[in-house]
Amino acid sequence: MIKIQKEKIYFLIILLASIIFSTILWKNIHIPYFKNGIIGEYYLNNYNSLNDIIKYIIFIFFPVLTFLSWKFFYKKKSFSLIVSSLKSREKLITYDKKLITLYIFINIFIILEFFSISFPEYKLDIFHSGQRLSPYFKNYFDGSLWSGSYVIIGIIHELLGTKLIWKIFGHESIGLIRFLDLIYILITKILLILLSFEITKSIQVKKNFKLLFFFINSLFFVNLIDYNLNSSDLIEFRDIPVLFILFFSFKIANSQKNTNLYLSIIGLISVISFFWGIDRAIVVNLLLFFIIFYFILINQYKYIFTILVSVFFFWLSFFFIFKNEFYFFLINTISIYSEINDIHGIIHPFPFSGEDNSARATKTLLTILFSLLISINLLFQNKNKYKNNFKIILLIISVTSFLSYIYALGRSDGGHIKQAFGYPFIFLTVYFLHLIIDFINRKSKISFESNYIKITFLLSIILLLFNFKINISNINDFNSKLSKYINLEDEHFLIDEDKEFILKANKIFQNEKCIQLYTNDSAILYLLRKPSCSKYYFTWSIGSEKIQLELINDLKNIEIIIAKGKTDNWGLAFETKYPLLDKYIHKNFKTKLSIGSREIMYKSR
Repeated sequence: MIKIQKEKIYFLIILLASIIFSTILWKNIHIPYFKNGIIGEYYLNNYNSLNDIIKYIIFIFFPVLTFLSWKFFYKKKSFSLIVSSLKSREKLITYDKKLITLYIFINIFIILEFFSISFPEYKLDIFHSGQRLSPYFKNYFDGSLWSGSYVIIGIIHELLGTKLIWKIFGHESIGLIRFLDLIYILITKILLILLSFEITKSIQVKKNFKLLFFFINSLFFVNLIDYNLNSSDLIEFRDIPVLFILFFSFKIANSQKNTNLYLSIIGLISVISFFWGIDRAIVVNLLLFFIIFYFILINQYKYIFTILVSVFFFWLSFFFIFKNEFYFFLINTISIYSEINDIHGIIHPFPFSGEDNSARATKTLLTILFSLLISINLLFQNKNKYKNNFKIILLIISVTSFLSYIYALGRSDGGHIKQAFGYPFIFLTVYFLHLIIDFINRKSKISFESNYIKITFLLSIILLLFNFKINISNINDFNSKLSKYINLEDEHFLIDEDKEFILKANKIFQNEKCIQLYTNDSAILYLLRKPSCSKYYFTWSIGSEKIQLELINDLKNIEIIIAKGKTDNWGLAFETKYPLLDKYIHKNFKTKLSIGSREIMYKSR
């Protein structure tokens, strides 16, 4: 017993030393900066954007490798233990009446909560909302996708989703875009409950303790996102493709049935993710590589073939669907991947320091690290309380936690670091809740068997009263409130300054076929119902000299621009950030009219 305790102490000391060493390395890793014509925080600090990625990988993997070395060389564990855990999966009960009943109850409350919401009437974010509102008009007039608009997030997020909701309801409005976002949030909540359901199926406890696990776990999951569109959630609706691939991965972990079908769907998701969100596509496709690696380890090469064929088929399908636009999609996506971090990048805070957001970052980094260590350690164990299915699911969650920190590496502010904590939080919830439920299951004499209907009803009432915001009045008036909301005029969402500008600008631009912005106030195009003259409508996304020169070339055929918006002071001044572009504009355009803080500039004669 004493020997075991000493081993644990030695191991903890070694693990702690590895974390300290990783932290020291973080401070001392400096890849030289190479100028690429993009001026941002990295440029001003001579900081290579690859530094944070490499620092993060080393910070996580050095302790993990230390742990594996301890297992292999000191504990004499074999790698075959991991392989056997991954290969062997227990047969699960596919139909549990009680669990399904509770699952239905929870989803009913999720839907009731959705119909209870009060529609958000806060003022328009003229910066971010422009990405969802303005590209539509370019597509409406010329049918273009990536060729007409430089896509920063994803074509579905920025254009196709907007186009669909406006087509369904037959008009354009700010209210409809917000309603679409609320629908996305509803879908996200339902997907989270699906994940909770699949996780619950994999745990090894008495049936009605599964009910307890599923109930509590679902409460945690469903609150990872809310209907406040102004808040930053741990899980965002932009994570929908990631949640889908997790769901089908869990299905594969829980059963060997329909594996080819699920893998084909995963292949489809991996392709669609690039159109939904370019950043989420990285996580989705790295998870796809992890799945391939998993099948290599367990010698199931036929499933790798299924993945590769499905991915190839769906890429080929979208190539024929988008036709000439597919080329512009490739150019656009490569450009975003190569430039966006240098444009928007914020240097990641040093862990365990007093720098801004360091505490939040350190918490997330340590949680990711420990989730990986815990999930790998479980693969070495043969304890009956952990089904191999559950071990695989925990491993998938921990890998997703590791991959999703990419959201915080490109732009390391508080909001993005918070978002990166979503999947580590899911891991913590599942793991520790399972420990507690398993302990109660083994030690407690409580029996739920005879009264499960009463218990389900009671839990549902608790759910109704304390978790979900159910408003019967709002439910009854949902249709009328929705109709009123989606038909609200734009001015309802505008501050007085913007109302005045749009009123005057409408007269100035009524005969103009297009408008070029030299401001971050990208929603102006929507408010004036005009397309952008150039594909670079979102000034914030302009970075490299190459793109500046492309826009300069477009400006040769443009007579009038809007400049100096309210949000132009976010970050670097335009004359610093876009030296070539700014010089050309002030040489060739003169201010003719000022409306509030904004300027209407005409080409000089």
